[in-house]
Amino acid sequence: AVSVILVAIMNMVSRIRKIYQSYGNICKYQVQLTALNNYLNYEPEDINEMGLVPVGFESLEFRNVWFSYDKKNWVLKDISFKINVGEKISVVGYNGAGKSTLIKLILRFYDVDRGEILYNGVNIKEYKLNDYRNIFSAAFQDYQIFSVKLAENILMGEYASDRKSDIDAALTDLNMEELIGNEMRLLSREYDKHGLVLSGGQQQKIAVSRLNFASFDIALLDEPSAALDPISSHKMLNTIMCKMKDKTMLMVSHDMSFSKLSDKIMFFEDGKLAEIGSHSELIENNQKYADFFKCQAESFNEKMGTVV
Repeated sequence: AVSVILVAIMNMVSRIRKIYQSYGNICKYQVQLTALNNYLNYEPEDINEMGLVPVGFESLEFRNVWFSYDKKNWVLKDISFKINVGEKISVVGYNGAGKSTLIKLILRFYDVDRGEILYNGVNIKEYKLNDYRNIFSAAFQDYQIFSVKLAENILMGEYASDRKSDIDAALTDLNMEELIGNEMRLLSREYDKHGLVLSGGQQQKIAVSRLNFASFDIALLDEPSAALDPISSHKMLNTIMCKMKDKTMLMVSHDMSFSKLSDKIMFFEDGKLAEIGSHSELIENNQKYADFFKCQAESFNEKMGTVV
């Protein structure tokens, strides 16, 4: 009798454990289904539908801008600067200085807490949101590579065979000739066992290559070469500068190669714009930017096996 009772208890415990596990799975699937449902039913909100339509970029200006994510700790503190048409701007500084936040504010992912951002002298809140964002092309640190064809990942749209030469040119520009001829292959093995699996550096180059096929006035790039080795990074930056020669560009980067090629450098520290000027001007000033640049140059030389 005792053994029967023990077996019954063990069976009951086993069933309770299975019920508990099933409940956990149900909760997990519910979260996933909720996220999927929200995505499928998402409708972009066009703030200020009666607003202005931006035409003919001339300047973008930050005027005494303050911003905080939590309304307690300031990420940006009294930032003022102006970008004119055609300028190449490098944003550098220590981690957590607020550099990437600039791009988020420019694109109105967030609105400033104090001060204002002006496009052609007009507060960006006065423009139709979607029309305003369409003047930019952005490449972020947290870019996405999709489980679709290589060509579709580059074009961010449908691919037709008459675009092959454009795809090949984009791959060549970024030193990815090894991928030429693979435009129809999926960038995933989740749905195709013959799909391509790219390295982190290749994926980042794919994200940057999308700039070739976008219509925009201003390019915003956030650490576009973070996953690349120094030589590949240098080649990519030279390619970007060549392609963007007639465009306005703002780039956040720890790679000081771009800083030397920029018209203007903004050095951020602790949420403040500590210095602004050309590379030669800031080196001559011999302050924070100069120290930052010299430290990276010494580190680069050590990695390349040279003597400083």
